[in-house]
Amino acid sequence: MRPASSDSRGFGCRSSEGRRASPGGRGFAIAALLLAWLAGGCRDPEAPLRSRADGISLFDDLYAVSVIDAERAIAVGDHGSIYRSEDAGAHWYAADPTTERSLYAVSMADAEAGWAVGQYGTILRTTDGGRTWALQSGLAGREGLHLFGVHAVDADSAWAVGVWGSRILTRDGGATWTDHSVPVTLDHPVFPWLSKEDQATIRAGGIVQEDVVLNDVYCRPRPSERCWIVGEFGTVFRSEDLGATWLRGVVEHTGKAGRDRPWQAGDALHLFAVHFAGEREGWVAGLGGAVLRSADGGRRWHRAETGVRHSFFSIARSADRVVAVGEKGLVRFSSDGGETWAEPADGDQPAAFSFLRDLDFDAAGKVGYMVGRGGLILRTDDAGRRWRAVLPPERAGRAFLPTAVVLLKRATPAADSNGSRRVK
Repeated sequence: MRPASSDSRGFGCRSSEGRRASPGGRGFAIAALLLAWLAGGCRDPEAPLRSRADGISLFDDLYAVSVIDAERAIAVGDHGSIYRSEDAGAHWYAADPTTERSLYAVSMADAEAGWAVGQYGTILRTTDGGRTWALQSGLAGREGLHLFGVHAVDADSAWAVGVWGSRILTRDGGATWTDHSVPVTLDHPVFPWLSKEDQATIRAGGIVQEDVVLNDVYCRPRPSERCWIVGEFGTVFRSEDLGATWLRGVVEHTGKAGRDRPWQAGDALHLFAVHFAGEREGWVAGLGGAVLRSADGGRRWHRAETGVRHSFFSIARSADRVVAVGEKGLVRFSSDGGETWAEPADGDQPAAFSFLRDLDFDAAGKVGYMVGRGGLILRTDDAGRRWRAVLPPERAGRAFLPTAVVLLKRATPAADSNGSRRVK
């Protein structure tokens, strides 16, 4: 997150106008955490684009990666950077700059078509395997809202999610997007905390959108029609019809008496990533070392004990293990479906002390990549047992330096009103 700014233009910059009226002081808990991220300096998304020759001369922080196959992968990050490799990670090239705004997620539907999304509602699309990208218009009235997650269902369809409960869908290659954002209903736990005006709007049949940040969306490959979305305050949605309808999952919490109870807003469970290995078995990664497991397609979730309190930012399943990555070079894996977790053995991966933001595997679950700070990219060829650095090259003088907690992709950006946002 960047330092507070009166114009709130840099990603994560918050002005005094961005305070939120939230149940149980939940916004305060996250806001306190975000103070640890004031290390960067707000970046102007309209700054002049830097020219780059083919190849990469300046290694930007990377926030997301999409593995197309064993030979090809695409990573995105700060300053609109897009890196691609077509030779198993041996060489990487920067796409021609399309935007200076940070990109927080990327998803390829196939070897040619895919999307990247990010700061201030930026949406990019490629139809040539990531060599070139074109800006697309988002949903009218919501273009300026940060998008943190995207999943390409196929070459024509994709879901994107972000702040203010944003859930937007395209079915025509991004030419148009439709709004499926999260509404507050009469039985919603946030309803009692709304202003009298907003409560009256809902009672009269109007729409008030929930003030919740959605961080990630994941769909199973077709012909499956199952999708999942996760976000702050323990928010988990599931769909069994490609998003035509969304239902909330229940996150269980074992209390002192050993009995499960639904997770409360005050527990401040902040979820960053979701992944499913099939129709029923899935995992969610989040703040404070949280890993949630589901064995029923996302209806109910139970917390696994990972033994760590640093945050996990991403989670994925390889051919035979579940891998989670996070802050300060955190990597843990599970060989029993997420029930128990262990750290890699000495020598299985390069030492890194700054954040690892994302990971992804190919369809076979053998080849995978991790991405992180300073253009760091690690590759595995054995389903996540051993990892090696493929970027930056050693000659670039790569140095891993300890940092504070950095959740650049998931920081809650400034709001433009208090409470929930009404859509007219």
